[in-house]
Amino acid sequence: MVEQANIPEDVVEAFNKVGGKKLRWAMVKCNDSNIELVQTGERDSTVEACQAALGEEPCYVVFDFEAPKPDGSKLLKTCFVSYSPDTCTSM
Repeated sequence: MVEQANIPEDVVEAFNKVGGKKLRWAMVKCNDSNIELVQTGERDSTVEACQAALGEEPCYVVFDFEAPKPDGSKLLKTCFVSYSPDTCTSM
């Protein structure tokens, strides 16, 4: 368990860009007490592109989900995902 993490400015900026509707998603990995920005997805990126970027190591993803609602408006949800593949032994 990480008791105190060092969060670099690029991670904070990427998460803020997802929340500010400038990026679709941002992916980070934790190495000991360090957090590393792995990859980001441009605003036109899809959930499939995010899924393809996951790989075989655990990571965390902030994803800005949008979907049309029956009344024509948009459903907007920002999701925090903790990803751990089946082959992972610890996270």
